[in-house]
Amino acid sequence: MKSMGRRFKKFLDYDTKWIDEMKGSLLVVAALIAQMSFQAANNPPGGVWQQNVSNSTEGFGCEDTNSTLCMAGTSVHAYRDQEVLYIFMGLNTTAFGASLCVMLLIIGGFPLRKRFFIWMLAQAICWAMGCMTAAFAFGAVLVTPIKDEARVRVAVVVAFLLGAWLLSFLVISLLDTLRFFIWLGRKLWNWKVGRRAVACCCVCARPGDHVV
Repeated sequence: MKSMGRRFKKFLDYDTKWIDEMKGSLLVVAALIAQMSFQAANNPPGGVWQQNVSNSTEGFGCEDTNSTLCMAGTSVHAYRDQEVLYIFMGLNTTAFGASLCVMLLIIGGFPLRKRFFIWMLAQAICWAMGCMTAAFAFGAVLVTPIKDEARVRVAVVVAFLLGAWLLSFLVISLLDTLRFFIWLGRKLWNWKVGRRAVACCCVCARPGDHVV
């Protein structure tokens, strides 16, 4: 039990080496998320129309109810499952924006040796990963046929996987947040004790004495 306690205490502590390694890891993960989200936005699930297709075109199944033409270069699911596609694009855009912000802060010369900034960047990357995971789930639903309740089965499996991932994310985020606030509490306590010691020295010093 004592060894486990010491290991947990060591996990809660910050050091300079950890901060430097964390900056490099965050930059790599942010670049990877940005690349994935960019590709997903330009190549949405189901692809895009290669040519203008009308509702009357046989074999294409253009189901646009607002106009008589499915425009070339637009997403196929934009005319079929608009709500699901919009959610997919929203999650994908959020992940892309968060990853770009992290990359900008790391390479922009901000004072990232502060624990608070590292903690915020780590949380941003975690949320970006969460958005990418949810976007994958909605993408899987989009490309699954509606027939024979296949979409319902895929949705159940994806929901189970998302639940497991969300639980892991909450545990990791909670531990990271706990470590940050414990470090912050120690800093505040040491600062308070230091001020008390200085005040005590000033009060106890006799007139004419020089307080070092």
